[in-house]
Amino acid sequence: MSADFSQYVDLRIMDVEPTSIYFDSINLARLVLPDFNLRPGTPEDAMFQAFAYMSALNINAINRLPNSLMLGVSKMLGFPINEGTRAVLNAQLTAISHDGAVVPEGTLLAFEIIQNDQILEYTFSTNEILTIASNAPGNPLPTGTVGCTSLVFGNIPEIPVDANLKILTYSQSLYSAKCVSGFVNGLNSETTDEFLNRATTYIQSVTSARTTKLQLQSYLLTSYPELITRAKVYDLTDSSGTLLNGESETAGYFTIFLYGPNRLLTTSEKDTILADVVERTTAGLDIGIIDSPLVTFDINATVLYDSTYDSTLVSDAIKGYVAERFSPRLCQYAEERVRYNEVLNAIQQNPAVVHVTALTLTTVGGATYWDSNIGNDLIYNKKGTLLNLTTSNITLTMTPYSAT
Repeated sequence: MSADFSQYVDLRIMDVEPTSIYFDSINLARLVLPDFNLRPGTPEDAMFQAFAYMSALNINAINRLPNSLMLGVSKMLGFPINEGTRAVLNAQLTAISHDGAVVPEGTLLAFEIIQNDQILEYTFSTNEILTIASNAPGNPLPTGTVGCTSLVFGNIPEIPVDANLKILTYSQSLYSAKCVSGFVNGLNSETTDEFLNRATTYIQSVTSARTTKLQLQSYLLTSYPELITRAKVYDLTDSSGTLLNGESETAGYFTIFLYGPNRLLTTSEKDTILADVVERTTAGLDIGIIDSPLVTFDINATVLYDSTYDSTLVSDAIKGYVAERFSPRLCQYAEERVRYNEVLNAIQQNPAVVHVTALTLTTVGGATYWDSNIGNDLIYNKKGTLLNLTTSNITLTMTPYSAT
């Protein structure tokens, strides 16, 4: 069996605020001195506040030790952290004369934007030496194109085609630079929580044979990170059956539901994965790999929003965020339920929303996948189901609100 380090991953939920310790200390003091009255501004109050602050620092520091231990264990097992990627683009450089120019590798270019009255620069470096050929006078100034890479890891603002780039490296032979094509944004490095979640999944998969659904699920996610984005494994389930929740269990059967990078996997991809899985599981098990059923639902909501915002922009932003949150890529996969409060929370994430005055969730299409409503939640009865919400399934009634 693989080791389970999940209990050591994160204790930050045990963090406490100095304010809580301060009030708890006062209550504890009153158990001994019922008439104890701590007046603000006194030396005693200052001491209580200082003790509360120092205690909170110690508690919160201790709660972060398990993260460090888990990072060390993961690195010893050869599981690296994802540092992210750098943005890239193709830049067109224009020589200052018809004689052309030779641009050395590592020439620095910058894309400038203004945010909150501040000028922000995102710097790129040329990947190779660029030779700009000369041409005859009377023609446009000669140009050349070179690939460039951002100096920093992570996501940066989108750089449009023909956007001007500032030349940071001093050169007497260059006149201007601009982005012409090939902009691909970078990916942010993963957070500590994301890394530890991946590391725990990896450690659970480290075994010579996969005999439980958790081991098999962990193996799939860590072995095919570029191909499998969502995986759910059910034991005692025949893949040729109805696959409904509550159906009778079938010994010796596993069913694997897979979803790819924003698409269903092809038959060839599933066959390749199945051959790998069969080789690494206990002999005698009957394993089937099938696509995750995709279901959608309707959202009808009345939203009270800050009247200083444009209602159309707010509505579009809410629909886009909610549709993404309940897309196959990000929807919850732990249970067969659409929670009313989760949808409500997703709508209220927009800073322009004052209050959601009404919200209803209703099922659409794929009737065999849906079971019933329990309270305000929606229940689907098909195992391995992923939600596939689109903006067309979201209806918002926008009501302006003005504090004045």
